[in-house]
Amino acid sequence: MITPNDIMNANFNKSFRGFDATEVKDFLEDISEEVYKILKENSDLKHEIDNLNDEINLLKQPTESISDTDCCEESEEIDNTELFANELQEKNERLAKQNSELESLINEKQARLEEIRVEGARMVVELKNMLNKHLEIFNQYE
Repeated sequence: MITPNDIMNANFNKSFRGFDATEVKDFLEDISEEVYKILKENSDLKHEIDNLNDEINLLKQPTESISDTDCCEESEEIDNTELFANELQEKNERLAKQNSELESLINEKQARLEEIRVEGARMVVELKNMLNKHLEIFNQYE
């Protein structure tokens, strides 16, 4: 899993006619901040779901001499708690999906950056070869 720190600390080689390093760094910072927020919210929601599940389990435990009114109130509380837990679970699933989409986007961008690095290196080699050929031609006329 890629962490916000991985994104922030990503280093790329400079290449001829490559992307603007400042723009790439700014974009990676934006992605890193969003990933951090999503991971934090995801963690908070998981913690809240665990707490609510514990509360549900506690409320489901049998108790001694409960009146009908208390039983109905507890049942309503359990229903409300379960509903809230379900809503949190749905939010958690949406956040997990967003997290997955962001990871896919990051992987795509990293793959594209690698393609650009390879293309830049190829262009440098091609340029050097062309300059060497021109230098050979020039040296023939000296």
